[in-house]
Amino acid sequence: MKVIVILLLACLVFGTAGYFTYDLFVKPQVELKREKEAPATPPPPDPTLPELEKCLELRDKGQLVEARKALEDFIERFAESSKIEEAKNEL
Repeated sequence: MKVIVILLLACLVFGTAGYFTYDLFVKPQVELKREKEAPATPPPPDPTLPELEKCLELRDKGQLVEARKALEDFIERFAESSKIEEAKNEL
């Protein structure tokens, strides 16, 4: 009877110690490795794209003065846009 109790206590102690060791040390490393191997998330779409399209529509309609003013305003307001070079080329 004593042997069974000792074995149960040993399993309980070493089992919980093994579980928490895995949970604290091994699991974070596995998750970090999995995260590094995952493909990068694509960047969000440029929120200034509709504004640039409005400017280009004015140009396409033949309203060149309004299009120029709209492009100048676009470049001034959205200097950090990914489409800034396209706007400068159109200007």
